[in-house]
Amino acid sequence: MSPTHLLLSLVAYSFVATSLFANTSLTPPSTSKEISSPNTAALLKEFYPKWTKVKPREAASIMSQAVSEANQKLDSIAKLQEGEMTYENTFGLIDSLGRDVSASYMSIAHLSTLVDNDELRKAKTELISIESSHSAKTTSNEALWQNLKKASLQDWVTTLSPAKQRFVSQVINSFRDQGAELNPEQKARVAQINEELGQLSNKFGQNVLDSAKAWQHIVSDEKQLDGLSDNWKSLAAQAALAKGYGTPEAPQWLISQDYSSYGPVMRNCSNESLRRICWEGSCKTAQIAPYRNEPLVQRILKLRTELAQILNFGNYANLTTARRMLGSGNNALHFIDAVYKKNKNSFDQENIDLLAFISEQTDTPCTAINPWDSRYYGNMISEQQNNFNSEELRPYLNYEHLRDGMFSYFGELFNFSTKRLDTYCPKPGENTPKGMVEVWHPDVEVYEIIDASSKLHLGSFYLDSFPRESKRAGAWVMPIRSGISGTNGQPHAPHLAAIAGNFTPPLKGQPALISHSDLVVLFHEFGHALHCMLSDTEITTHSGTNVAWDFVEQPSQMLEFWAWEPDFLKKHAKHYSTGAPLPDALIAKLQKSKYFRPASALMGHLSVAKLDLEMHINYDKLFRDKDLNESTDSLLADWRAPSTTKVPSIMHRLTHCMNGGYAAGYYSYMWADNLAADAYTRFQKEGINNKATGASYRDKIFSNGDSMPASELYRKFMGREPNIDALLEMRGILPQRKKS
Repeated sequence: MSPTHLLLSLVAYSFVATSLFANTSLTPPSTSKEISSPNTAALLKEFYPKWTKVKPREAASIMSQAVSEANQKLDSIAKLQEGEMTYENTFGLIDSLGRDVSASYMSIAHLSTLVDNDELRKAKTELISIESSHSAKTTSNEALWQNLKKASLQDWVTTLSPAKQRFVSQVINSFRDQGAELNPEQKARVAQINEELGQLSNKFGQNVLDSAKAWQHIVSDEKQLDGLSDNWKSLAAQAALAKGYGTPEAPQWLISQDYSSYGPVMRNCSNESLRRICWEGSCKTAQIAPYRNEPLVQRILKLRTELAQILNFGNYANLTTARRMLGSGNNALHFIDAVYKKNKNSFDQENIDLLAFISEQTDTPCTAINPWDSRYYGNMISEQQNNFNSEELRPYLNYEHLRDGMFSYFGELFNFSTKRLDTYCPKPGENTPKGMVEVWHPDVEVYEIIDASSKLHLGSFYLDSFPRESKRAGAWVMPIRSGISGTNGQPHAPHLAAIAGNFTPPLKGQPALISHSDLVVLFHEFGHALHCMLSDTEITTHSGTNVAWDFVEQPSQMLEFWAWEPDFLKKHAKHYSTGAPLPDALIAKLQKSKYFRPASALMGHLSVAKLDLEMHINYDKLFRDKDLNESTDSLLADWRAPSTTKVPSIMHRLTHCMNGGYAAGYYSYMWADNLAADAYTRFQKEGINNKATGASYRDKIFSNGDSMPASELYRKFMGREPNIDALLEMRGILPQRKKS
């Protein structure tokens, strides 16, 4: 998931990952000139927002009004007498309030990742300040806190449904975790820290985006591109022309920091100097003025450490993991260290083999690897050992066919259908025609998810698939609206989300032919989207991906396995011009290459998780007032392949951990990946397209959201505790345990 730092409106929502938009009664007052326009206000009311009509300058006024109305409702809780307290006028009210306040912020946050501009940036900065101030005032409202505690002890709490009882506990724990029981001076300092952290993390993300956009490399001699595919060259020439470089008759080629651009260079280009240029360009991201992030990283870590200590958690990792599956920073670190130890021997052997191969290829003894060479030679080994070049797949990986195939395949497995809606991206001054859904860019598509049995509209999602300069790198899902739960026999209101990717775009006159790694990412993000769409919870706050952060990646990472399955590929991977299915021989080669150098691939993720946790557990000892690159090198010396040059710390540019939701939480990918591998064994045993197994997964995992602890959901689906070595077994690093 993407992963996005969600600044929600109520402190009681700090445990929530994605309760973003809402069906809301917010109506801006007609007396306010600042927000009198119906356009931006309509964003908060219509199911499909009018994205191109959003006026970012109005968002702060709308959010301020929402905060004012929320405060009135919070004050109503604070004024209740014990005998007047009910679930509906206390915790039920809390469940509804956060959506109103967060709507303005999330509309701007959503757009800023997709159509970044100065006006959106300014609005987002203003909203962060409003949100931080509101959260601080909520935490410091002593009368509110005392009444919520009293309400949580009322006899009627024991008569509530399990989901509502869970929500009561979550609200109380969240208030405590955010400092509701601190003294006034401590509360004031917490408020200062949170506001500064919001601004710093926002600036961090902007620096990453701006520095990546600022880098490009133009190639004028085609000989420098040896090893790159014709498809890549055509896209690079097309990108260069758009920037004024070259002509159709005398093309030049533009390389950017989009992975679809520089990734193939690092993997396939035989020109070492070009690979080095691209690697060094990537390393400069957010490390050079005016986009230098190291001072921001140091300040963010210092403030996070201070915050955790004020709140009596000791360190920031304990604060973030307290309500997650692993329960503490030390437990998470123990998990990562344990996997590292089991992976280390295989990792070392893979490096020995790679060094020997490079020595053979270059006819020069090699004892360390150029970091710009590792992917290239690793790919060369794979091609030689498996007699397989992944580019052979590309003509069969027509994005549109695979996208539609994915919808139908998982629709059958999880009992839903997908319907594409007509969309329109209006130009300035235009309105969207009636019956069409407005989108922020012409490439964006919109789909409905319909339950195959009841025919109910479960939710809708936007799909924004291809890179552009104003769009953030990577791929993610942004939950936009958690549909309110139905009452008195009424169905659940539909959900709304957006999938964003940066897949290989189409050439003029040709379809988008993506890489297999693109396909894996597409399946991953669709897993997040289904977690949103198929949710059916009693409490809106429990909806969709609002689960423990170290469980949220489990469905998305499990769906990745189907991108490798012959059953899917035979049905939906067709040659873009002939329609011929992907040959069995190529499928066999693909599967053989699946876990090539698996220990090295795993160690890359483990090292980031290790760095993230150590930064947030042992900041004072290992990182305070020290050079970030040197501290990272010292910590990860045994976690990296022997290198000819120092590799800059990824924390200069890792938005996941600095301005996303993965601070002290990057380990979640490995934990969830292990759960995903383990859960997939049930599908392997019962049939990877077995509808009964799919129905069980939808019922136990997708549908329940955060209605019960993630560990309980998992046990209900698997009928047992997790196999903690499932990931290593699936990748062939450890032998498969015997099936009972």
